[in-house]
Amino acid sequence: MQIKNKYYPYPVIAYGNDSYDGSEFVTDANYAHEAHYIKFQLEAVLTDDCLSDMLADGRVKYAHHIECQQTCFRTLVLTDKALDEIKVHESKINGLVQICSFLMADQDITNYSNPSFSKDYKGFKFNIDRGCVLAIGSQVNMIISKEKEELANT
Repeated sequence: MQIKNKYYPYPVIAYGNDSYDGSEFVTDANYAHEAHYIKFQLEAVLTDDCLSDMLADGRVKYAHHIECQQTCFRTLVLTDKALDEIKVHESKINGLVQICSFLMADQDITNYSNPSFSKDYKGFKFNIDRGCVLAIGSQVNMIISKEKEELANT
């Protein structure tokens, strides 16, 4: 899943977007082989007090979309942890894996406003539906190749 620049009808924290003043959402991902599994380490750092409070009370969650085009594997990891892990059986992954991370509404949010809104959005309130994106992290592309012996054993 390639992240593309897109316009939203409400403010979103994203690289190159000026909807917020001083807020950031930075993400990263790594992986390690563990027996017959690939263990993904997913990290997200949110710098926004209002959204951090919403994360703490369960209104928003970190969402990590993991996709392998070669095997058609896709999954969405929803978590409230800034650092989380997921194990995927190695038979489901091969080649290019793309991980896109977001901050997503886990329930409907009415009259959303944030003190960190840029001057263009000051004073406005937005109704955010469950599943809507509130922040976009970076996309991480990684090549996960298996050794030939591993493929023969599966």
